[in-house]
Amino acid sequence: MDPIIDNDLYKEEDKQVVYGTVMPRFWAIVIDGFVLLPVTIPMLFLNFIYWKSVPLFIVGSIINILYKPFCEYMFGMTVGKKMMKLRVQTYDFESINVGEALSRNIFNLLSGVLTVVLSVPLFSDPDFLKISTVIDYTEYMQHYPILDRLNIAMFPVLMIEMVFLSTDLRRRSLHDRIARTVVVKLSK
Repeated sequence: MDPIIDNDLYKEEDKQVVYGTVMPRFWAIVIDGFVLLPVTIPMLFLNFIYWKSVPLFIVGSIINILYKPFCEYMFGMTVGKKMMKLRVQTYDFESINVGEALSRNIFNLLSGVLTVVLSVPLFSDPDFLKISTVIDYTEYMQHYPILDRLNIAMFPVLMIEMVFLSTDLRRRSLHDRIARTVVVKLSK
């Protein structure tokens, strides 16, 4: 029996727990996206078009990459999860540790790090340095499809996550199973 895959891990107290379902978790992600906009727009988007600063890009990326694991470790939730009244906990309904926070965000961490590694070389490309408008940026990125391919490669992972989340009695997605965590609905 594999505890990451099998559903035979239920305890008696599970009957009193309400687990976070698909829609509240989805809205938490949307809210977190808005929370990160003040970082994403200037440090990443505007930087690509106007400033072309590698350090600014790396700092913005680190903030975006580590936001969820940091918040889930420190507070048990991100801003989005707090607004949706959700908390990340271990199978024993305890606070998660740093390792669990990092491992439950493994797909975001890998995708974010790969994006940084693939994007940093752009800053030395003479054609990239000529970008001064959103249209220029869009046209340039059409000739640099590797980032789009990374997003496409992550799509099957998202689908697997959704299948696990939708079919598991504890509403655990794949990353929850890897980290041995659950997302619970707070009573108040």
